Amino acid sequence: MGFFIKKTSMKTIDEKINELKSEGYDFSISNIISDSFDLYKLHLGLFVGFFVVYFIGAAIVSAIAGLIPYGIGRIAFQVGVAPMSLGAFYVLHRIKNNREFSFENFFDGYKDFTKIIIYTLLNFLIILPALSLVIIYIIYKVYQGFDFVRAFSDPQTMQELIMSGEFFKMYAIILLLALPALYVSFCFQFVSFLVLFLNVDYSNAFKWSFSIVNKRIFKLIACHFVLGIIALSGIILCGIGIIFTIPIIYFGQYLLFYHIFDISNLDHPMRDKIHDYLEVDKDEMFR
Repeated sequence: MGFFIKKTSMKTIDEKINELKSEGYDFSISNIISDSFDLYKLHLGLFVGFFVVYFIGAAIVSAIAGLIPYGIGRIAFQVGVAPMSLGAFYVLHRIKNNREFSFENFFDGYKDFTKIIIYTLLNFLIILPALSLVIIYIIYKVYQGFDFVRAFSDPQTMQELIMSGEFFKMYAIILLLALPALYVSFCFQFVSFLVLFLNVDYSNAFKWSFSIVNKRIFKLIACHFVLGIIALSGIILCGIGIIFTIPIIYFGQYLLFYHIFDISNLDHPMRDKIHDYLEVDKDEMFR
């Protein structure tokens, strides 16, 4: 009986989006933070282990990519590491949807490699116009003779810029000019979840994320600010402590998506179930 009662309250993704647009939504920042810590404590070893592997792996790949010239290495690094950077979300999605999970699920992003690369590319192309003022400023500084490569690679030059106050002046100007891009990027925070976990097409994912974030943008900013402070405390207290605190950001980001979109009452096949079915079919094929 309980099953049928639950089904009647379920909504399709389209119905839920229309509800969010028309009625809005609310959430408790304190509940998001406390739920993040509660969930984290239950799986502390698993997530700390992953982030140790992730940081070591990313450092090795970055070092190798740095040997490849003309910026190609940097692009290769971003492409190669991007799926793993989303690993915590894949496991969280399984945990919250009562699916079986193991350490290897942190690397499920490589199953969605094409989707992640397309999403990343589209995200960059959409945000690029918002960065136009930053690009113009950098070109202007280069035209004046400022050598950015030397400034950020030569310690002595960097020290001179800091002592003269030029570094902080440039940083403030670039940050101010980058505000439109930061705003657009923040509004796209749910795109990857919608694409990867709910199989929403790219166009709707970007539109829906933008409109829904703007419904409660200041409260979302406040929530991310608190999560950021918690994560940074790992650096302040002990440099290596970042490995223990940065997962809180991932927990908070996913829980925002989970609660705002009411995933537990969403009538939609979860992405991890799709992969599970594919794995079962594959096993049966080779019996």
